[in-house]
Amino acid sequence: MIYSFDEKRDLLDETPEWIEESGVSENELGKLIEAIEAEYPSKAIAKAKSFETIANKSKIAIDTDDIFQAELAGYKVMKQQRKRWETAIKERYLSEETAETKRAWVEFGAYKCHADYGHTSPNTRLMLEIGFTGLLERIQQYASRTGLDERQKAFYLSCDISLKAVMTLASRLSETIAPYNKENADALKALTERAPENSYEAMQMIMLYFYAHEYVCGTRVRTLGRLDVLLYPFYKKDIEEGRYTKEEIGICSNFSFISSGDLKCPSICPSALAVWIRTDRMLRMRCHILS
Repeated sequence: MIYSFDEKRDLLDETPEWIEESGVSENELGKLIEAIEAEYPSKAIAKAKSFETIANKSKIAIDTDDIFQAELAGYKVMKQQRKRWETAIKERYLSEETAETKRAWVEFGAYKCHADYGHTSPNTRLMLEIGFTGLLERIQQYASRTGLDERQKAFYLSCDISLKAVMTLASRLSETIAPYNKENADALKALTERAPENSYEAMQMIMLYFYAHEYVCGTRVRTLGRLDVLLYPFYKKDIEEGRYTKEEIGICSNFSFISSGDLKCPSICPSALAVWIRTDRMLRMRCHILS
């Protein structure tokens, strides 16, 4: 691994352009998503199928100056879907009088809140231990149990669809970045076949999960956990086996934090070392603390 973070740092602030021929337009995506909503009464399955469609058909972007990839167009379409569902819930459960009162409170600054459905603190340790493929196997085992009701079956099916969609995205990114960065392409491909085996693959997996979560759940990962503790076994193994040097892993962590901060997602807090205001200084501080 031969990279210079300092040479690439300023270039990482540039937003990569969508590859036009890699997918369909947002307008076409919107029509596909609306058709899915009409076909699947279960919101869990409809949301998973929507993400599956986006992961397969939406445009992607790669950053040849970065060593991690996760860019996928179509977030606006998923956001519009959630807005439609949220509006339907409000119309169903809020009387007109209550809605008018709320609007008045908002107008006069006495009331401010929003629907908050998807904040999570994922089990990153398990994810790194068994990978996307291991999670998929576990989900399929749970789904095969007898006595599940329809809601439980829909939940496990939605998880199955979503995880396979994440791996599809990883494959697409791998194929696209391959001519420019074989090591990154190999890491992405590996995540579709097994659990991560080194620091670089582990960081790429965290990045990919963080980005996909924003699409499926629509709100922020509260924390990915103690990344220093979670990544240490990979670090220790890499050093002992001579796969990477301490300096190379440090460069990886720098790229990882800057890249996660630059992703076009609502969240700018992808770790327990989180701050609400994203600044270059704060991101560099997180890089230094993890190192």
